[in-house]
Amino acid sequence: MNNIEKINITDKSYPAILKEIFDAPESFFVWGQKELLNQPAIAIVGTRRCSNYGKEVTFTLAAQLAQTGMVIISGLARGIDEAAHEGVLSVGGKTIGIIGSGLDKQSFYPAENFKLAQKITEVGGTVLSEYQPGTPALPYNFPRRNRIISGLSLGIVVVEAKLKSGALITAEFATNQNREVFAVPGPISHLNSQGPNLLIQKGAKLVTKAEDILEEFPEYHAKLVEKQTESATNLPEEIKILNLLQEQSQSAEELAKKINQPISQILINLSVLELKELIVNNKGLYEIKIK
Repeated sequence: MNNIEKINITDKSYPAILKEIFDAPESFFVWGQKELLNQPAIAIVGTRRCSNYGKEVTFTLAAQLAQTGMVIISGLARGIDEAAHEGVLSVGGKTIGIIGSGLDKQSFYPAENFKLAQKITEVGGTVLSEYQPGTPALPYNFPRRNRIISGLSLGIVVVEAKLKSGALITAEFATNQNREVFAVPGPISHLNSQGPNLLIQKGAKLVTKAEDILEEFPEYHAKLVEKQTESATNLPEEIKILNLLQEQSQSAEELAKKINQPISQILINLSVLELKELIVNNKGLYEIKIK
């Protein structure tokens, strides 16, 4: 059994921001650092069946936001959620996963992400559930848990989602909870773009980079600028490569020169990114892979 702790709404450790919402949970279960629940956070949500473009955007946004000290919240589901948590972990940031089943290994859903949950808690992150250990992943648990994802956040970012999706339910909760809503636009021909594009039409802030989010939180925007100015060279090489490839397709030699790393190391990083299906080698030029 994990080191799971129950927190009641009357406890001092119960996050004040969550008490603000309608239908705040009377109690919930925490695996990891409960102190993290009282720190400023942004949620990133989206579809399980995301494109490689959606994964790449999510990974990069989560990593950049986490570098400012922001906690990143998501649902530990497949797809966009996984990419958000992994982006945070890649830069040593802190993340919170909120699930719709019990926190024990036997009940955890999806089962394959139990290892990701372990990794999150091992580096000072948190996994949370409203449901006691032993509770299976019933369908109606997930829309209900989404109110906690938005409730613990200053705002939410929707990356890819269909019109009828859990991500849009979370966005609706966020609006009703007076949280900021952000959305990453996508091609009008893609079903997964319909949700974010609709949110933008309704007034959500359009996001193409981390600065678009942090402008609404000046203290953290200043930290991002400071990070970019003082420690850009300390970014993980995979993120540096992705940032450069967002500008244009480039060869391994060009990337090695710009990042100032041996070509052998760059080729290793490129191979890893190809295995993650984030980039593709097109006749010697590497580019972002978009489905």
